[in-house]
Amino acid sequence: SRLRMTQPEPPSSAAEDVDYSWDDDFSAETMSPSCVKNDSSERGALVLPAEFSRELQDDLRGLEGWLIEQRCLTWYQPEESLASDAKLHALHLSWRGASLLNRLAGTLPEQLSELLQRDSNLEAGDIQRLQRLKQLSEAVEIRWMPELRPDSLPCCRQWRGNNFDAWHALCREPPAPKFRFCELFAGIGGFRLGLEALGGRCVFASELKKNARQTYARNF
Repeated sequence: SRLRMTQPEPPSSAAEDVDYSWDDDFSAETMSPSCVKNDSSERGALVLPAEFSRELQDDLRGLEGWLIEQRCLTWYQPEESLASDAKLHALHLSWRGASLLNRLAGTLPEQLSELLQRDSNLEAGDIQRLQRLKQLSEAVEIRWMPELRPDSLPCCRQWRGNNFDAWHALCREPPAPKFRFCELFAGIGGFRLGLEALGGRCVFASELKKNARQTYARNF
């Protein structure tokens, strides 16, 4: 057989049930997500010049639950900026921070102004942090980008970009195949072997399970 198997890892323990609700009640007078339930689909990031990211990160850490716990700071490299010298960072917000900004319209300074005016439940320290964020967003360009995550391509282009370049090169490689195909839910690649035997060429593959991906990468 062409395939070399990767030893699977032992299964992780079941995740504990977590209550993500907030203690106090949401009211029409406040914009704070005080009774918003956990919705992991509500994510996004603040994109800003790299030299200001640490300062902003320190302030956002003071806003309870606003930043995600892991990889909250990444590079941001959209394809159009690859030729420029601009160095941008993305600060990734959790559902708590994202749900707030997604409710508010306008630019980031306008969103923060509305939040400061309408939320009477903010503590003094949080007001100071949001005011500093507003002042910084008025001095430099800071963009709120809904749906941007640490594993979005612009945030991991440095290490994932080469992978995509390799797929694109394979797609264009002569001689032309009889047909091209993508392998979704790829597993360890058995479907690919069958279609390649018929003259096809795989131009993309996707698999969620880590050990299956490792086996796939070793063989293809």
